[in-house]
Amino acid sequence: MSDWINVAKVGEIAPGGHRVVDVDGDEIECMRHGARFSIRTGAVTAPPAYEPVAKFPVRVEGGVIQVKDDRWD
Repeated sequence: MSDWINVAKVGEIAPGGHRVVDVDGDEIECMRHGARFSIRTGAVTAPPAYEPVAKFPVRVEGGVIQVKDDRWD
């Protein structure tokens, strides 16, 4: 079973900024190729990508943004 991982305190990631996760909006954009993906489903929303990406549960606990990799649970 995987554990929740602290990513950043709420407010540390500026809108439009980036880290391991992007908390601005419902899409993420690949900085290298410009493809876009839904952060809710992992589905491709804009080319050049054609395969979905993994999505991860995210929560805010005690003012800290956390993410969990549950692919192997």
